[in-house]
Amino acid sequence: QLIIAPLLVANIKDLKKIFSHQIFVGGLFCAMIVVMADYVGRKIIFGDDGSAAGNPLAVAQTGGLTIICAVMMTRMFKWDMLVKLLIVGFCLVAIIKSGSRGQLIALAFALTVAFPFTYSIKNPKIVVASGLFAVILAYGVFVGLDAFWGGTSGRYSTDAMSDDYSGRLENVSRLVEAWLANPAAIIFGLGNSASYDWDINGFYPHMVPMEILTEEGILGATLYVWVLAIVARDALFVMRRKTADRSESAPFAILIGIMAYLFLLSFQQGSMLSTSLFFMNIMLFTRAVAYQRRLEQREQKESAAKESAAAEQTSTQRDYTIYARNYQSQGH
Repeated sequence: QLIIAPLLVANIKDLKKIFSHQIFVGGLFCAMIVVMADYVGRKIIFGDDGSAAGNPLAVAQTGGLTIICAVMMTRMFKWDMLVKLLIVGFCLVAIIKSGSRGQLIALAFALTVAFPFTYSIKNPKIVVASGLFAVILAYGVFVGLDAFWGGTSGRYSTDAMSDDYSGRLENVSRLVEAWLANPAAIIFGLGNSASYDWDINGFYPHMVPMEILTEEGILGATLYVWVLAIVARDALFVMRRKTADRSESAPFAILIGIMAYLFLLSFQQGSMLSTSLFFMNIMLFTRAVAYQRRLEQREQKESAAKESAAAEQTSTQRDYTIYARNYQSQGH
């Protein structure tokens, strides 16, 4: 993810191929999970004896990434809208059945962030159609939550979510206390995976930004913020150059949506070493933007060269005309 993938992707066409495959492979995966998998609670059970179980967060994350690609992607064939709606439906059910609250909330956030990068918010038709789609999607979510997690489960209740997140904040609090107790660690950090120390947490804190600050120190946190600043700068470049042709803006919008999705998830799950997908998408995005910048700079240079050549030719013709008139006025 961190070394090979960025070397394989150079331009918008490459990104479109990736996201097109993600829509169909991810959609097929979620459809098979929903229709064929055996669940016990949130987890998929493997084997006849049910001794092995899948990770519900991985299923939900795949569904979220696939929905972002399907919603933001341009037209691929004549009846692709119906296929996309079917895929979105399967992915949404997979997320809901996994009971992954963070993925559901992060998905809504990511779609909201990515929307203006490819769709025109000034177009009334797009706004109305998108609003109608959002209402249908929200209704489907509420129906699904009631069907799978209604009754006495209480998983999606405010109290349950608040209690679970409080546990994450307690882990972070213990890590911050250990960080502040060591003056050298404030600059250089406690060391990667220091949270696994039984004197601190015995496990990672489930909040990547704070983990980076405490385990990599101010130096590591500065690098992290610098990377995010580069992403914000490139996102502004994409927003400024957005054209009516969605074939150019859609791949960038998908990447921005994926980065927003994974960034929000990093505040409630995972560790720095397990978030390589987030950093991979950052590299894909910044590399694609850099390629687009170089392409536009080359086009500007070529255009300027043509204009200069045309101006020089016009100047030469004008000088020749003046010379010819002067020559004729002298009686030659």
